[in-house]
Amino acid sequence: MFDGDRFIKLTLMNLSPSNHQTPHPIPRFTRTSLHATAVSCSVISMRKLLTALSFAAVATSSATAQSTRINPPTGSGRFSRADSLRGNNGPGRSWWDATFYDLHVRVNIKDSTISGYNGISYRVLKPSQEIQIDLQQPMVVDSVTQNKQTLTARRDTNTIFATLTAPQKIGDVNTVTVYYHGRPRQAKNPPWDGGFIWRTDKQGNALVSTANEGLGASVWWPLKDYTADEPDSQRVAISVPDPMIDISNGRLRSTKKEADGYSTFEYFAVEPINPYGISINAGTYAHYTEEYAGEGGKLTMDFWPLSYNLDAAKAQFAQAKPMMACFEKWFGAYPWYKDGYKLIETPYLGMEH
Repeated sequence: MFDGDRFIKLTLMNLSPSNHQTPHPIPRFTRTSLHATAVSCSVISMRKLLTALSFAAVATSSATAQSTRINPPTGSGRFSRADSLRGNNGPGRSWWDATFYDLHVRVNIKDSTISGYNGISYRVLKPSQEIQIDLQQPMVVDSVTQNKQTLTARRDTNTIFATLTAPQKIGDVNTVTVYYHGRPRQAKNPPWDGGFIWRTDKQGNALVSTANEGLGASVWWPLKDYTADEPDSQRVAISVPDPMIDISNGRLRSTKKEADGYSTFEYFAVEPINPYGISINAGTYAHYTEEYAGEGGKLTMDFWPLSYNLDAAKAQFAQAKPMMACFEKWFGAYPWYKDGYKLIETPYLGMEH
């Protein structure tokens, strides 16, 4: 079924000429497996499949119910303080609800660093004067501000605690802004062992991407990195060196040429979104658009292969519409018609975002 993500990122290998006509086997069921999902309606009885999955879920729940012990991570044999701060809805988180993220990031290819800020808008659920914001080391927080005032902040492992000076009244919507920079953790085996991916394509052009579902979005930008709290909407403004193009979540609102040889691509997602799904995809891309007449009306489908793979992409990505029709038949309308649908080529085994 669909989750709260917006687009699919595909591995380079799936677009090679030798693969775009013959289904490429992927040993796990994800939305990157376009060949598998496109043919599933005609080959598999979806009702039988859903029944089997339901029984599997019941069996798993029964097995879990037999033991209430939660196994800690392997290695140390116990949860670390960083684990607890990341995983718990603690006192620095529980009093506020994230409503909007205003993320601006500049990507420096030469030294594999990034810099920028995130404006975190939140609704006050109960009064408090300390806010928890997550940003994993080695990223550095430069300052935390509210109402043009710099706040006192302290770091605790991968978390920043900032002391708020303005009253936090129940129901109010306020904003704190976190300015930061650094060299984010480089992904070792994306998307499973994630982080930033700094690569070059077959023509030697820079190719940058992110994958951080397991690791968390705070590996490269500051936020409330808690799965249960999604912002109602988000801006994603990414600045990259010319002639690179960035593709991120939501719809492109503007492209601005900067004076220093950079361009800023501003996207906006109007629907609630998983923070881990916010993504940078910067490279030398080709682009084409199609329209799908679905259960929710007209859905724009944007396809972004690397420039030299355009012809292969048009052959393989032809499966996107029948895939969408299949899923809509069995699971209902695609939930994010307002934000559209994207399919993007990446230099690693892709995932949904």
